[in-house]
Amino acid sequence: MPDQKKEEFKRLVDKYLNGTATNAEHEAIDRYFLLFVEEPEYSRLLNKNQLAALEQRLEIGLFNKIKTPVKVKRLWPRIAAAASIILGLFTSGYFILHNRGIQQLAQTNKYDLAPGNKNAVLKTGSGRSIILSNAVTGTIAHLGGVMISKTGSGVITFTGNKSALLNSGKIVYDTLINPAGSKIYHLNLSDGSTLLVNAATKLYFPENFSHNRKITIINGEAFFKVVHNSKYPFSVLVKGQTITDLGTHFNVCAYDNEPNSVVTLLEGGIRLNKGTKEVNLIPGQQAVIPVHSTLIDVESVDTEDAVAWTTGNFMFDGDNLGEVMKKLARWYDVVVVFEDSNQANQVIGGGITMYTNMSKVLEALQKASNVHFKIDGRKITVLK
Repeated sequence: MPDQKKEEFKRLVDKYLNGTATNAEHEAIDRYFLLFVEEPEYSRLLNKNQLAALEQRLEIGLFNKIKTPVKVKRLWPRIAAAASIILGLFTSGYFILHNRGIQQLAQTNKYDLAPGNKNAVLKTGSGRSIILSNAVTGTIAHLGGVMISKTGSGVITFTGNKSALLNSGKIVYDTLINPAGSKIYHLNLSDGSTLLVNAATKLYFPENFSHNRKITIINGEAFFKVVHNSKYPFSVLVKGQTITDLGTHFNVCAYDNEPNSVVTLLEGGIRLNKGTKEVNLIPGQQAVIPVHSTLIDVESVDTEDAVAWTTGNFMFDGDNLGEVMKKLARWYDVVVVFEDSNQANQVIGGGITMYTNMSKVLEALQKASNVHFKIDGRKITVLK
């Protein structure tokens, strides 16, 4: 690693620990700390006190809440191949996004788009609306027997009082609306389960999980790490399906503009019901369920691609350009238009960090696919 990069990395860690880091710098450390630990080139730049302090700060953060099973390929070695984490670069086996020459697309367009600009809203059962990005660190609300709080890294935690719920006999539901163009949100539910919620997602759930542990996904994608309780099963209702946990880490992708719902199991087991059909998944399996059918197609997959978004990365492993542009449309809140509809069938391979401007992502796609794009406000045109 060049000396300049070493100094940049150490400076970023210092700012993070002393509380002077910007939001972007804070997110960079939050998202890549485990990479730093696993890669000696980075971790040996820090002393034991710095490493311990970072571990403590991130104890309830994203990466030690979501642990990838041994059988699943890990993203870290591929991310570690990047030229620079600080600059937000990500290298895949198919294309490389370089720092030089990357501004061409942005310079030829009046607009460029950054991710995470829209605000997620938590609507409580009592009628209160909380804009999560504006909420201060600490306690956000006390709602009956539930306290809602926000950590310094943005995790939303529900701490429930089981006896208060049982005494009231009332189940109160909250709704999370995470719009297109918003960032990923991490929720700790009151039963100890955690979930990550992708952009363009709407779901609702009981404020206080105890004997009722049902989440309904109206639209979107979420990753679940469930605390198993055989007496009170955890279930997810989505587009006519019921997914029941058997001690589980799983991903559900069910967007309204997709023809299928896709459920991917990483660890444990789940039972999936739709109509009269029922299947049990084992780790490494994925179920594809057409929205307007009771068919359930199960196959073994490399689960890495399905959960790449939980580590802040786009992974395109054999996706066609139409599928890729749908993902980008949700993440950046844009409308995508193809001048030639046949271009949507072109197969793309590779990956890139989700936390970069749209122009950089499109520049990488141009290198990978030989197609060209135009940014006009919130409209992206795929040119002939």
